[in-house]
Amino acid sequence: METNGNPPHRKPEKYIGNIKLRLPGDKVDNLNEIVELAKKHLNVNQKEIAGILSISEGNLSKWLSNSDENQTKLPNYKKIQPLTDELKIEDESVPIIGTKKIATKVSKLTNRAIALVLLCIVVTLLAYILYMSYESKKKYDTYNPFVTLSVIEQRNSKYLEYCNANTKECAEIDKNLPH
Repeated sequence: METNGNPPHRKPEKYIGNIKLRLPGDKVDNLNEIVELAKKHLNVNQKEIAGILSISEGNLSKWLSNSDENQTKLPNYKKIQPLTDELKIEDESVPIIGTKKIATKVSKLTNRAIALVLLCIVVTLLAYILYMSYESKKKYDTYNPFVTLSVIEQRNSKYLEYCNANTKECAEIDKNLPH
């Protein structure tokens, strides 16, 4: 399995222009490029960019000065998401805020629909069993809907006993039965 230099558990890196997008937990090593793009396209200065990111201008300056030498002091993509949202940079490797809630609502709706269908099936089966019990009570004087086969077998055995004893009468009965 070729991973193009990326760890196998990550999606391949994506580019929009020369902006590299990665997973939200990854450190932003191209922050200078993103800030320059924001200055150019949003027509904002460094102080306004710091405001968009909800950080101090000094903190943004530290991030920009460390972007080349010290990777541990850089922000991750989740921290700069407000700026990437302003720039309309979207990619499947950078999740959009609220996506999980939408997916949860869809799955809850799906679960409710499945539960409703299953409930209808169970209610239908129970109604059928109750109906068969009622019919069984009318025909065989018992509420057991599963007694019909045993009742038929008992009646058949009694009929055969009767026919063995009275073959002429049994032949008359058989002639009158519908076929």
